[in-house]
Amino acid sequence: MNPLVLVVDDSVEFLDVARRLLEAARPGTSVHTAQTGAAALAFLVGEASNGTCTRPRFVVLDFRLPDMNAPELLARLRAEPALATLPVLVLSQAGWPEDARAALAAGASAFVVKPSRAGALRRVLDDFWSRHAD
Repeated sequence: MNPLVLVVDDSVEFLDVARRLLEAARPGTSVHTAQTGAAALAFLVGEASNGTCTRPRFVVLDFRLPDMNAPELLARLRAEPALATLPVLVLSQAGWPEDARAALAAGASAFVVKPSRAGALRRVLDDFWSRHAD
């Protein structure tokens, strides 16, 4: 079965870049995208509760979404037994320590300032995958 990764970000451009990088790095990878926390939860929680979800290897999650922030979404994910240990990489435009603390306390596997270049983002994604999702 091909690995699945969920990328959650309100930027269509970021979603496109992340999809291309993940698919190129690991041929056969499927990337599902969502632009809001609600859409991510509908995909993960809705499908997990009816038993049809193919659990993603990991989630790439923007810290600030239009409808909720990463700690709020993580709290909802961690409340679901099927998703309690799902690796989540939180990316943020800002490197504020309080955001990092909040994301990690809510269950993020890692918090990283969002790289502005594709090559740096590829390295972050590859490193996270090898550490948390292989």
